Amino acid sequence: MMGSLPEKGGDGDALYDYLKREHRLKEQLENTRLLYVGATRAVKQLRLLANVVRRDENSDDMKTPSENSLLHSLWPQIKDQLEIVEASNNTASTEYGVSETAQTLSRLASDWHHPDFQQGQLLASYRGHEYQGNNVPELELDIQAYSATAQAQCLKSLLLSIAELGSQYWQQAEPQALDALLKHHLQLSGLQAHTDNAITIQQRLKAVLACQQGQWLLDNRHSSARSNWQLNERISVTNKIETQQHLIDRSFVVDDQCWLIQVDTQTVTANQQTAEPNKVHLIAAANALSQLNSRPVKVAVYFAASEPPMLVELENC
Repeated sequence: MMGSLPEKGGDGDALYDYLKREHRLKEQLENTRLLYVGATRAVKQLRLLANVVRRDENSDDMKTPSENSLLHSLWPQIKDQLEIVEASNNTASTEYGVSETAQTLSRLASDWHHPDFQQGQLLASYRGHEYQGNNVPELELDIQAYSATAQAQCLKSLLLSIAELGSQYWQQAEPQALDALLKHHLQLSGLQAHTDNAITIQQRLKAVLACQQGQWLLDNRHSSARSNWQLNERISVTNKIETQQHLIDRSFVVDDQCWLIQVDTQTVTANQQTAEPNKVHLIAAANALSQLNSRPVKVAVYFAASEPPMLVELENC
């Protein structure tokens, strides 16, 4: 705690005197630093300009600058090298006492008007093809196709997210928790809740969780259970070793057999024929996995959008 300041005319306080000296020293050091930074920026020549005062009108001696000035620290070294430039008492004026700046102003003629602007012609030579009038082609967007794709992607990401905690967890969880997860994935897919798409996704999700094969697919208690597994295979292409990636929706080990399963959330008919487009991809991934372990590999497609949802196993050949 610091006491009150001493009375005027009284003895100074040692603590306050010390603080004043420290503050004065700090100011001097800061001024020295500032002067050093400014002076060292010179490349070839350094000229310092300062305002100094004579001791009296008839003397050439200059007063020593104030201790608080930047010039004070340099004064002993430069006081004999000063180039004195006397201030001029003459003020520039015109013959009629009117400033020169005012004489440069001009005024437009009373009949002046802005030149006509030719709309769309100034940059015509720089433009490409322009459509005139109403002949502008509109962007054709198949809303129905986009909606179906977004719906399928949303359901797929939702199912794979459920697989992280396991189907058994979500069967026992509160309905509000599943609704919150559904709403989150709808937002990620650009879909709104309480729409036909959201209702369809919710119905298909409930059907998958009620399906025995769906529960088995999303069970996280399987050995080596993975979602969106990226299986890398090193192959030789034109005497070069390259990496080929196989992305598998669900993979796990059951009864000492490796399962590679693709989740189809768009096709409503589940059979061998509709599963055929996934066969080439799954067989290639199965062959790559066979090189890494000795377990037999099974491949299948799970149709989450069919009624009821169904797992179709493919021949691994």
